[in-house]
Amino acid sequence: MSGVSTAKAQLVQYQQDLEKLCGSGLESNGCWVALHYSKTIGTEISDNLTRVSASQRPAEVADLWSSTFGPAFALMTLDDRWCAPGRDSIGCHSHVIGTVQKLTQQFAAWGSYLPPR
Repeated sequence: MSGVSTAKAQLVQYQQDLEKLCGSGLESNGCWVALHYSKTIGTEISDNLTRVSASQRPAEVADLWSSTFGPAFALMTLDDRWCAPGRDSIGCHSHVIGTVQKLTQQFAAWGSYLPPR
């Protein structure tokens, strides 16, 4: 289950970076870079989740795994749909933040299945 722990840590770091870089305004170059990084971080989180094979997952987390993978995959695709050149920064930001929050909620549900950090 280390893939889930790694993915959760990656999300926490990305969330902190977003808050830091977008806190001074959505139009800043640093904020746009962070928002576009959603594709990379979504890919990395998805990859780490897929490293946890079905045989490694307890049966009781099968639905939890699926409900976590969905937002991770969505985060991976936001850059192409909502953050593409010419798109509105507010729409991009709100979709990225909303997806990150959903993913954060999903990872919170993993608490009892992961070793303490």
